[in-house]
Amino acid sequence: MTLINGKRYGFLAFLMLLAVVLQYSFLQRIHLANAGLELLLFFPVFGGLLEGPLMGFILGVIAGLVQDLFIGKYIGLTVISFAVAGAVVGWGSIRVYKENYLVPIAAIAVGLFTSQIVYYGLITLLGAKHVALPLFLQYIGACILLNGIIAPFLYVFTYKSFTEGLLRKKSRQELE
Repeated sequence: MTLINGKRYGFLAFLMLLAVVLQYSFLQRIHLANAGLELLLFFPVFGGLLEGPLMGFILGVIAGLVQDLFIGKYIGLTVISFAVAGAVVGWGSIRVYKENYLVPIAAIAVGLFTSQIVYYGLITLLGAKHVALPLFLQYIGACILLNGIIAPFLYVFTYKSFTEGLLRKKSRQELE
C-alpha cells in the first residue's frame, strides 16, 4: 500500500497556482530584454536539485502542463522542456553541496538553458515560426540573469521547506 503525504502535495499545488497568478499578473511587468520571470520552472529545478532527477521530472511535467494550460500555444512542448530541465538538474546535482547559495543560481541557469534549448528545438521541428538563434541566445542570457537574481531568495524558503517544513518527505511511520 502506497501512502501519500496529502499536505505535501496540496501545498505544492497551492504554490504552483500562486506562482501562475504571480507570474502572469503583476510580475509580468518585470522583464529584461523581453525575458521575464519563469516562476513555474523553479519547481522542477529545485525539485531535481533537492530530491533527484525523478522528482525534477515529475514536477517538470506538472509545472509544464500547468503553464501550457494557461498560456500554451502548443500543448505539451513546455511539459517536455520542463521535465527534461528538471531531470538534467537532478542528475547534475547528485554530488553537489546543496547548502551553498551559488548552487540555486547555477541550477536555475542550467534548467533555463536546458528548457529553452529543448523548447526551441521542438518548435523548430514542428516548423513553427521562431526567432533567430542570436536573439534567442540573448533572450536566454537575460532570462538567466533575471531569474538568477531571485533564485537564492526562493531557494532558502524551498530548502527549509524540503528539509524541515511541509515539503519534507515523511517516513512511513509518520504517515501511518
